[in-house]
Amino acid sequence: MENKNWTKEELEEKFSAFVEANYPELWVAADKNLNNLDEEDFDFFSSAFEVNNVRRTGGGKGDEWVGMIVAYEGTRDTMQKQRDLAISSALANMGQTLRYGIQINERQIKIGRVDIDDKEYVVRDGENNLLYRESKVEGKVPQWVIKFESQTAQHPNAMSICLLKDDGRSPKRAFMPKRKWLFVGNKKDDFFKEGPQTPLQLECSFGAAEVDLQMLRPIHFRAEMEKAWKPKGSDEPDRNILKALDIEPTYGFDWIPDEQMDDKEKMEHFFQPDQYVANFVTSIDLASVFDHHMENRVILSSGRDYGPVFAITGSADYID
Repeated sequence: MENKNWTKEELEEKFSAFVEANYPELWVAADKNLNNLDEEDFDFFSSAFEVNNVRRTGGGKGDEWVGMIVAYEGTRDTMQKQRDLAISSALANMGQTLRYGIQINERQIKIGRVDIDDKEYVVRDGENNLLYRESKVEGKVPQWVIKFESQTAQHPNAMSICLLKDDGRSPKRAFMPKRKWLFVGNKKDDFFKEGPQTPLQLECSFGAAEVDLQMLRPIHFRAEMEKAWKPKGSDEPDRNILKALDIEPTYGFDWIPDEQMDDKEKMEHFFQPDQYVANFVTSIDLASVFDHHMENRVILSSGRDYGPVFAITGSADYID
């Protein structure tokens, strides 16, 4: 509303139209009412709406954060389940898949065949009817194209398919990854006053999900702090996370104000990874790791056992 100078009514109208156009099956399932959307869907749709309508350029939006990425927590693609089912169905019987689509819970999702030539991507149905075409851009594959290697004699070559919107003609985005990192730091203006704070999860979506952040180096970026999503009825305590839709990190100490450049040498020592992680990331008592292994191990008939395995980095002064 602030960015576009919209009224609340205008925002709701535009957001509703966006969800209906891009996620029609979920919009119908929600009885065409924003209040009925699943919380996680609402969170994702609002982020997508922002990227497409009010995104600012120049390295993302939000507060400036400085500190260090200390861990990578993995990537989850919210469209993977649909992609995997579409591929396995096409491999089993391409004709049937193009005719009937796939079903996930109560949702029926139509599938198109994608032909690729030198100039464009062309989508056809099972009867070879033209549904959609898009010009090729050098070095860029549309996010709706699903490529896979066929394993059948019927289709021995690499195939491409797509998920279709409810109109049965337009392809919909098939890749929506979220990458998660663990960040230890603070807002730039507060770092010298308060130092690094409690570790925060940094959730990267859309363009930000394509950026490989460098760990264990001083980092500066923009992100917004929000409440983490949790399922309805969950008794988990509320927690804050950082979210970025676009991110352009810088590394090093260019963010240090000129008047504090004398502290640069101290900061370089402060950001030594072993010192930084030891001081600001919650440590684990190795005895508790051993206890966990013993409590959860499986003992074989031979008397040998196996159980949880831990990888430990760093050094220890003494281990019994």
